[in-house]
Amino acid sequence: MREPVDLDLDGPLPSRRAPGNASESQILFGALVTILTLATEMKRLSAEPPQKENMLAREQTRLEGALARKEAQVEDLSRRLAERISAENARVVQADRHAARLQQDYGDLRREKDQLQSQKDQLQSQLEGITSSRAWKLLTVLHKFRLRIAKLLGSG
Repeated sequence: MREPVDLDLDGPLPSRRAPGNASESQILFGALVTILTLATEMKRLSAEPPQKENMLAREQTRLEGALARKEAQVEDLSRRLAERISAENARVVQADRHAARLQQDYGDLRREKDQLQSQKDQLQSQLEGITSSRAWKLLTVLHKFRLRIAKLLGSG
């Protein structure tokens, strides 16, 4: 191994060529190549964050757009659901009113049927009273007698 070379990089470079200058030149060239390589890598790495930021910004914009579309879908579905619920509630209210009218009509018909049954029972009672009377029995006998006489006179 070689001994380290102390270079005075702050001062002027020697103008005369000395046998040690070739080795110093090689070291300087190697250092410059390394520095240039590192500078290029630093430049590339320093360029990546804006690219990544741009990529992240594009991704954020894409996600915000997707979120806005989903929010619009949710709002639309919520509106449609509210409309359906409103329509269903109106239908239920209408059905309840119709059921109440039907119950009222049923009650009215039941009362009318009871009144007619009562009238029928009264008339039946009156009819039984008439048919069980002596006058009815006499009329029935006279009617049968008349039919026999008509039959006898008509056949003879």
